[in-house]
Amino acid sequence: MLLPLALQNRGLMHSLLCLSGSHLSNTDPTYSMAQHHHFGMAMEFLLKDPVLTGQIAIAGDPTIATTLILCLNSICKGETEGEYRPHLDAARHMLSSASSAEGRSNTFSNFLYEFFMYHDVINSVTTLDRRPILLMENYTLPAFIIQPEAGALLGVLDGLFGYLSKITLLRDQIRTRKANGEHPSVDYEVLSQAVAIDSEIREWVPAQIPESHRYIAAQLYRQSTWVYLYRTIMPSTANPKIQLAVEEGLQYLRRLPENSGTQSILLMPLFILGCAAFEPSQRPEISRRFQGLHEYSRLGNIVTAHEVVKKIWELMDQGDEEKSWDWENIIKEMGYDFLVT
Repeated sequence: MLLPLALQNRGLMHSLLCLSGSHLSNTDPTYSMAQHHHFGMAMEFLLKDPVLTGQIAIAGDPTIATTLILCLNSICKGETEGEYRPHLDAARHMLSSASSAEGRSNTFSNFLYEFFMYHDVINSVTTLDRRPILLMENYTLPAFIIQPEAGALLGVLDGLFGYLSKITLLRDQIRTRKANGEHPSVDYEVLSQAVAIDSEIREWVPAQIPESHRYIAAQLYRQSTWVYLYRTIMPSTANPKIQLAVEEGLQYLRRLPENSGTQSILLMPLFILGCAAFEPSQRPEISRRFQGLHEYSRLGNIVTAHEVVKKIWELMDQGDEEKSWDWENIIKEMGYDFLVT
């Protein structure tokens, strides 16, 4: 079995113990002490890893897994000062190096890549300076990637995150035009790109089993991606079209049981829907969903994401079109740097 084999790496074992204590440490201080112990041990083993000390060239799956779990530890603790960055950057380096494609274990390697890419792409939704590896020039999928009908994580291998990354680029272009005082900020070139992305999103079909919870969650991701596009190219003002789009997203949410495993992947789409909730009547349900996600997982980043969304609502209600459009800058001004994964 691939996972048990990977767990023979002592750094990974300590990282898993560190992560598993994150939820319990919120209610029992003895678990917090154990968590700190295992976090320290994980870092010790990671720093001694031959891959990172230059003794060998190939980054093994256990080392990459350890690094990603340390990134998850930051999410669980609700850290807001970019503590996840060195771990995500290390994983990026190891996964993007040419040698990391040699001797990989296929299924587990595939999962690690998806896991990294999921966080890497979503990272760009809340930051001004973090852009996905998908956007790198001449980027190609690693040689070890298996192309299943549906990957382990929504959006990564089925193409949807490619559209999400393209929208992030559009936001960068528009933000630059705004900063340079260029009018209109959404010019013909940007609009043409947006039309092409809109067509791709509409044609995208989930690879999951129809009407399953994952299929409904995939539809929610698709709807949120379209909302992300709309919020990027349209004025940051109330509009019947965006109100309907948010409502359709909420309808998908209502079809997902609040005690099911899909709750663990709903923060990103919920955050985007929240950033588009100009209609005050939609906000209580969105707030309740944030609270429900936190009650389900106790992940600290959920509380921070909700705080940001509430700040955006304040700016919307004040009629501040410029500031309410640019939630990445709002997050920066609030002094936050976190993941909505």
